[in-house]
This record gives sequence, C-alpha cells and structure tokens, in this order.
Amino acid sequence: MRRLRLALQICIGVTLTVWCAGWGKNDGPLFGDAPQAREMVFAGRYFAQHGASTWGLAVYGPAGKPYTHLTPGPEWIQGAIAVAGLPFTHFVSFWAWHWFLTAAVSVAAMLWLRRIIARVTTLFAPADSLAQERALAAVLFVAATPSFIIYAQYAYFTALLEYVAAHAKEMQAVVKAADDKTVADVLAGAEAGTLRNFLDGEYQSAGKIDVLAYRTNTPEYKPGTSVLGTKPGTASGPPEVVHNVDDLTKPVGTRTAWVPHAYLMTADMADIADKLRAHNIKVTVTDAAMRVEGEQFVINTMRKVRSAGYEMTTLDGAFETVATREFPAGSFYVDMAQPMANAAFYYLEPQARDGFVGWWVLDEKLKALGAGDRPGVVYPVFKVRRAGL
Repeated sequence: MRRLRLALQICIGVTLTVWCAGWGKNDGPLFGDAPQAREMVFAGRYFAQHGASTWGLAVYGPAGKPYTHLTPGPEWIQGAIAVAGLPFTHFVSFWAWHWFLTAAVSVAAMLWLRRIIARVTTLFAPADSLAQERALAAVLFVAATPSFIIYAQYAYFTALLEYVAAHAKEMQAVVKAADDKTVADVLAGAEAGTLRNFLDGEYQSAGKIDVLAYRTNTPEYKPGTSVLGTKPGTASGPPEVVHNVDDLTKPVGTRTAWVPHAYLMTADMADIADKLRAHNIKVTVTDAAMRVEGEQFVINTMRKVRSAGYEMTTLDGAFETVATREFPAGSFYVDMAQPMANAAFYYLEPQARDGFVGWWVLDEKLKALGAGDRPGVVYPVFKVRRAGL
C-alpha cells in the first residue's frame, strides 16, 4: 500500500512538474515567455466560455498561436482556473484572477514536489538533507513560474540563516570591530577635519578573472527598470570560458567630503530625523540653545540629472565656514561618534549621490526655501566641527 501511495504521489508530482516546466515556455532557450503564457490564458478562457467542444480544436489567441488542448498541459490548468473564475468576472480583473491562481497553484506544486522528492531521495540518502534540497532545486530550475522564484528566495534565506547560526559569534565580533573603528575614526579625525568619505564613486578593476559567458549575448535594459539583462533569444547553448576579464568590483571614490563631528537641523526637520532613526541612526533633541562652529552649504542651483535610469536631484554650490552659529533648543543633533555614522553621512550630505537630496526626500523643503528659483539658499543641515562654544 505504501508503494502504491508513493507511486501515485510521484505521478502527481511529475504531472505538476510538466505543467510548471511548460507554463510560459517557448521553443527557444528561455525558461519563460510572457506572451506565450498569455496565449495559454486565452486558450483556457476560450475553453471556459465554449466548453468541451473546443477539446482537440485549434484555438488562436491575439498573436495567432494555436493551442489544441490535446495534453493536460498549462492550457488545461488555465482552463480550470478560467472555469473557477467565471462567477467573479464582474468583481475582479480576468488577468489578475489568472495570475493570482497561477501563483497559488505554483506554490502548491512547489510544496508537493518538495515532499515527494524528500521521500524519494531519502531512499537513496536517508541522512543527506542537502541531496533533497539539490534534487528539488534541479526539478524547479526548469520552471518558469512563481514557484521557482519563491523557492529561490526560500533556499537563499534558509542558507543565509543557517550560516549566521553557525558563525554568529564570529559575525558579531566582525560587526563590533567595524563599529568601534567607525567611532574611533570620527573621534580622531572629524574635529580636525582630516576624516573624509566618498560622495560618489565607481567600480574599477580588482584584477583579471575567467568567467562563463555567451558569445551571442546581447545586453538590454529590462522594460521600465534600470536593470541590465540579456536580450531574450540571444544567449543559447552552453556558455564559454572567457579569460582575462576585468573584475570590476573594487570601489573607488571619485568625489569626497569632510566628515563632521555632528550634523545639526532645526525643529522643522522632524520628518528627516524620523527617517534617520528608522535607519538606526541615533538622533537627539537639544534641551538648550547650542552655539557651534562648522560649515554650511550654499546652494547655487537645484536641478535634475538622469543617473542609472532615474532623475536624481543635484545641488550645485559650495561650503562656507561659519565661525559661530546658534541653534535653538529643540533642534536635532546627530553625533557622528556612533556606529551608523557612515549612513548618516551618505543621507545628509548635500552632494552625496545616494543621499536624501539625490532621492528627492528633501525636494519639497528645498523648493520651499527657494532653491532652484534663486542662488544663495542655505542647505538646512549644518556640519558641526565644534559644539558648545
């Protein structure tokens, strides 16, 4: 009886695997093809509307590809989903219904296959859980469904958590050493003006390496994103080993700025203080007026510059030294002698590429101050060299 149940489970698992492998699959080297997936949905909807009389007949979708419903493949599953969705056509988008149910069935298939493969691989490697994971990954690798995407994340986070659990003390020691060094660097160099950090940078070669690549690979941006991928249909067959390729993983600063002893902001910057705290950056509120020495950034122009596919806010201007400036009680004080000093620097510096300025967080405040309309506007975050004058 147990063998019969196992055989039945394997048959069901194979059927689900065939469906996963066929969903959205085309005749080329790609794992999935969204246009063809839409054709399968169209075929399923046609079956739901016209019944069993379409079984075995060619059904043509908007792109003219035929589906004959001769095998229990993806179009058969989509037909079942379409039939189940008929009562809800007035309440939910037809496509939303199909994609949601497809994802649900994909997840169910993933969990079912995991159980089956675990049982089968246990027969050959009873104590080897890694063999079970590899077997499941191998089966799902051919799938062009949400199940593989979900499983990939599951496998990644499982491996990550297992590594962290095994090396927890070592990782804590590494983090503490880095935190202590950050604080020590600020205490040693911020007030003296000798501590600097990157505002912008680039990746340069860390040396030559050999990589696997496709001779026919054609890069293109994925629609609507700044992510560079491979143009569908241009990379097929086994990859080739390419020798002496530059390993562009060495970060090099192209612009730097002085790291201050602290940053100061007036009470109307409460939303910015909250954002800093959300990133685990310590921000205190002054309980008395504070006189400080430092630098303020004077904005000449505020403009948008396209970078990596985004319209980033860019401030042109210069810092000027301020011998004495008084901030009232209730101002926000960001002491840089803290582990998250580098993050505070990147967020608050007026000309940091990935800071609050660049990502539009301060756009409304800067426009309200007149930046972009006239030169001479003072950036609302002060860099403190010395406090308590």
